[in-house]
Parts: sequence; C-alpha cells; structure tokens
Amino acid sequence: VSTSKITIPTVLYGLVPMPHLPLLPELAAPTKALWNDAAGAGHGLLALLTVVLLFLHVGAVLKHQVIVKDDVFARMALGARSGITEPRLWIVGICGFALIAASYFYVPTISKATPVAAVTSEDVDLDEPPITTAKTTNTAVHPQVAATTAVVAPVVIAEVKPMPLSHWLVSNNAHLGFATTWTGEPVVGSFKHWTADIVFSPDELDKSTLAVNVDLATVSTGDEQRDTALPSADWFDAEHHPQAVFTAKHFRKVGDNSYKAEGTLSLRDKTSPVVLSFKLKIDGDKATAKGSTMLDRNVFGVGQGEFAATDQIPAAVKVSFNLTAMRQP
Repeated sequence: VSTSKITIPTVLYGLVPMPHLPLLPELAAPTKALWNDAAGAGHGLLALLTVVLLFLHVGAVLKHQVIVKDDVFARMALGARSGITEPRLWIVGICGFALIAASYFYVPTISKATPVAAVTSEDVDLDEPPITTAKTTNTAVHPQVAATTAVVAPVVIAEVKPMPLSHWLVSNNAHLGFATTWTGEPVVGSFKHWTADIVFSPDELDKSTLAVNVDLATVSTGDEQRDTALPSADWFDAEHHPQAVFTAKHFRKVGDNSYKAEGTLSLRDKTSPVVLSFKLKIDGDKATAKGSTMLDRNVFGVGQGEFAATDQIPAAVKVSFNLTAMRQP
C-alpha cells in the first residue's frame, strides 16, 4: 500500500488508520513500482510458505499418530488415543477438507453500490399530451343539427406567446453523476459541488447558452478509498485541474420536449466535443430537466498508466443529470 500508484489509506478493521512506511510514498514512480513488485512477490512467497508449513505440520501429526503411535496428538486433543481409529482425528480431517472445499466452491455475496439517482433522459417521460383551449357558444338548435355541428364545429386555439430568453437558477437538490464498472461491478458516483449558468428558451434556441463547472475534488462514490484516489494525478488530477467545464451554445429540438446540446467539455488538460441529450418540461416559472451523455475517459486522460487499460474499467462512462430550475426575473 505504501508504494501503490494511487493514494490508498490503510484502516485497520475499518477503524484505526495506519501510517504508510516512511520514505516509500515519496519515491519516484519507476523506483516505487520496483518496490511494489518486490513487495507483491514477497507477500506471495510468504503465503506459499505458510501453506507448505501447514501441510508439513499436519503431516508430522499424522506420522506420530498413525506410524509412530505416540501421544503427540493427545497433547493437542486431551484424551486422544494413538492410531488411525481415533474419532477426533477423523473429525479434524473432515473439517480441514470441508474448509478447503469451501474456499473453492463458496463465493461470498458482494454488496453492490446503490445508484445515487443516476438518472438519464429515458428514465422519466416528461412528455404530456398537447393542451388545446376551445371556444364554444351555446345556441338553441334542433338536436340533429346540433349533433352535426358538434362534429364539424371549428376549434379556436388560444394564442401561445413565444417564451422569452431567460436565466434559470438551479435548485440545491440537483444531481450530477456518472456510472461505469470496475471488474464487472457497477460504480456509481456524483459530484457534491457544481454550478450551472443557464440561459434558455425553447423558442430562441439560437440564443440559448449553458455553462457547467464541476468541482472534481468533491467526487463521491460511497467508497472512501476510491473517493481518495479519483482526485489524484492518475484520474482527475484535481490539484492541477480542479474543475471540469462544459459549455454549449448550439441547441436542437429533436422531439416533443427533447433536445440536444452540442458543446465542448474541458477535463484535465483536454477539450473535446460532447453532445448532451435531455428532456425538458417547463411549467410556468419552473423547469425540470433530465439528460445524459457518454464520454470516453481515455480521450481526457482519466486513468493514467495501467489504469488506461479498458479490460477492468471500460473507456465509456455515462454522465447524467437531474435538476429543477426557476426562471429569474
């Protein structure tokens, strides 16, 4: 752990923090990697040596019990008789084989992280049937004429005024998150601190703008070690690039209440085009929006060195948001 490529704390029994070995964390990356490889090999050899010693000790007990027939086993299990017919010898043997078998066949259930409202534009249908307002006049006519008139009578639609371009203030319960996997297990996270500057009107898309600033150091996935590692240089490098910035000035309507925002994302020291799909519902001065996009983390250098490989952590990361905003006067 002291020579790990990522900063991982050691917490004994999940309660007592253990310090790293001195000097090792400050070594240069190549030297640290050599120490890490040597430590890994050393731990593997120690584990193998432990297994060998275990079998040697068990073999020695069996030799004394079955061949020499002395009281070595009796000093471990008081009152045990020498020879192969001793029942406690068989009980110990059966328990040992059962333990070994369990290690091969029993797979413990690993609790998976619960998604923290990682919503996408497909999760909630914001579409509503169109509302029309009809103007009718009560007239005393013959029933047959009235029935015919009811079928062919023109419907007068109330005039809908274009919505002016407005600033929108995002509520505090807004959510911005991401989802990926690590060795097949889902990883869902979010950012505690982020801001959005929204100027938008569905009737003036050519003048609408969006700017989102994300504080990368506030990432949260529900795992303390992962949350400590993600802001490091191997991932977000929050020390040198504290914010991710998404800006969009080109919006397209692609369906009922459905839009696409075409912009750019700056993350670490890379900038790349991003298309954000979202659904929007505006009710008076209140707007509700949900959306998502897919990012290639390797385009932005998120995951350096061995973490750039996609065999355990895929390149594709889903980013989603869910917000409510109020129109500003």
